[in-house]
Amino acid sequence: IFHVAAGLCLSVTAYPQLQCPDVQHNVAFHAEPTYDYFPTDSVDICCAACLGNSSCASWTLNGKICHLKHDAPIGNKGLPQKGCVSGSTRKPVPPPPWPPRPPNGSLNVLFVISDDMRPTLSVYGQPAVTPHFDAFAANATVFQNAYVQVAWCSPSRNSFLTGRRPDATHIWTTPGTEPGKGFRAYGANWVTLPGYFKQHGYITTAGGKIFHPDEPSNNDPPSWTDEPSCAVKNDVGDRSGTFCTQWKYSWGGYLTCDDVNTSCTNCSNAGAWCAVSDDQVAGDTRIADEMISRMHYIKESQLNRPFFMAVGFLKPHLPYAAPVRFYNEYNSTYPMPQKSSLSMPDKAPRIAWYDYFGSLSTRSGQVYCHNQNSSPPACAGNVSMNDTFPLAPLRALSTGYAAAISHVDNEFGRLLLALDVLNYTTQTVVIFVGDHGQNLGEHNMFSKMTLYETSLRAPMMIRIPNGLGRVIKPPVEFVDIYPTIVSLANLHPPANDTLQGQNLAPLILGSCTNCSSGMAFSQVTRCSQSYGGVLGPCSSVFGQKNASQFEWMGMTIRTAEYRYVEWRTWNGTLLSPQWNGEPVAIELYDHRNDDGSFDSFVNGESVNIASDPQFVSVLQNLSNAVRKIFN
Repeated sequence: IFHVAAGLCLSVTAYPQLQCPDVQHNVAFHAEPTYDYFPTDSVDICCAACLGNSSCASWTLNGKICHLKHDAPIGNKGLPQKGCVSGSTRKPVPPPPWPPRPPNGSLNVLFVISDDMRPTLSVYGQPAVTPHFDAFAANATVFQNAYVQVAWCSPSRNSFLTGRRPDATHIWTTPGTEPGKGFRAYGANWVTLPGYFKQHGYITTAGGKIFHPDEPSNNDPPSWTDEPSCAVKNDVGDRSGTFCTQWKYSWGGYLTCDDVNTSCTNCSNAGAWCAVSDDQVAGDTRIADEMISRMHYIKESQLNRPFFMAVGFLKPHLPYAAPVRFYNEYNSTYPMPQKSSLSMPDKAPRIAWYDYFGSLSTRSGQVYCHNQNSSPPACAGNVSMNDTFPLAPLRALSTGYAAAISHVDNEFGRLLLALDVLNYTTQTVVIFVGDHGQNLGEHNMFSKMTLYETSLRAPMMIRIPNGLGRVIKPPVEFVDIYPTIVSLANLHPPANDTLQGQNLAPLILGSCTNCSSGMAFSQVTRCSQSYGGVLGPCSSVFGQKNASQFEWMGMTIRTAEYRYVEWRTWNGTLLSPQWNGEPVAIELYDHRNDDGSFDSFVNGESVNIASDPQFVSVLQNLSNAVRKIFN
């Protein structure tokens, strides 16, 4: 029998009396990432392939795939995984020395991130079916006005996981301008949020989408004591790759993920939304399975160290794939957005809008067109800013989005239950966030990458042991997460000059009611060649390979009363807005009548009042604040 891969040619007959050393059944080895894999159901063949290759130190067979690894697992430890067989062919690598144990009273952290989730939760006044989020919020601090620094996956995550604004990370777009490196191209020695806990003696472990794929690569290995687990890219119906770019299969629960039937059933509109049968295992279910297994493994390992566990759910990102039972929660009755919110704000500048059809066209063809019978159809590149988002797909989009959120709610509930079962609840700080918001037709746009509430506002809820439920209304920022979580876990936050966010722990603990600045700052790029070949967000996808090719930068401040937006030409040499001269455009929106409902936040941005002379002093003050942060 021969296996040919990566220059390896192996004859199993060379091992007629093969005795595989250190074979462990129902175990998946936690070693360095797989460097090669091939199909087989034979333990002897898998072991022989490792024995016959000087580069191989350990292997895991999941029943159908043999995974070869460069290194033996640390301490020869494996993760319990039914059906897997593992072994090492060399002396196990000794465990690296642990940092000193954290001080007594240090708490565990469970950090859960959901992709593209705006505050469509019942605790935020939206009619979504989210019983687990509701129960969680009853004993958590709910930040009603939490804003991301950029409404896009990679720059948002690079920002809040490093505690620095995008102008420091130099990650403003998705894909970013530093593939494979992310923030580490500019902050090679920065200590991330999980890395800080690692330095202080914590077990740090992750699964799913934490950083954006390849930015930095493999969820930034220096941040973790355990190898981050992968997830099949974009869940059901998309098996084109993995979130960890250097290997196809991961250990533990994902060794068998390719064996799961991931075909999509009952899909419509080219898979933009999709109800799958309940016997199919969705990606977020696999992520929850994996991380619950890791909780058990940490408990059973008796390392007696606290953990920082990050869980990155893939939904409600497109496609809106969720088990059919969550679609049945709504029965196509999810309320439509107000028709008045489906148009751009009156007097808004063109630079604030982008061609949402371009962002959908690759998935959905022409199903979102205003007029499919026109020639050419009113799709990407043929849509006006002054159009109104078509009503036909909105109910399906909104219902699919809500069903995906209900699915995340279910998996989040499973994580919380695992904390209870393992007696971790009273020792664990739990934080749940979305990485940014999402336009669902509001302002005649779909997706994100804008400077409006629908894109920038995201859920942020934090529960501490024996905490009381409370709602914080003043605006806060996601860059505040790093120092806040470190403090709540009873560690000393890093020096003030290393992080750019505020410590919100006193607000959560109730020891201070005026500890927030009450201001949130965000930004977004614009380039003349974007979705649909017209003005929109910059990205390497559209030819802007580095930040020197950006053309404009939009910057916004959100206070309790107003949102102010300033658009300026980008200086590609200094990688900074051009502050000389007047802005390209400005916007001002009145939020003094917000009542906490989602519609009120959207309606507050229905008219750009920047030209109204009664707001001259407001404009000046907010412009000064923008310049102070972004200059």
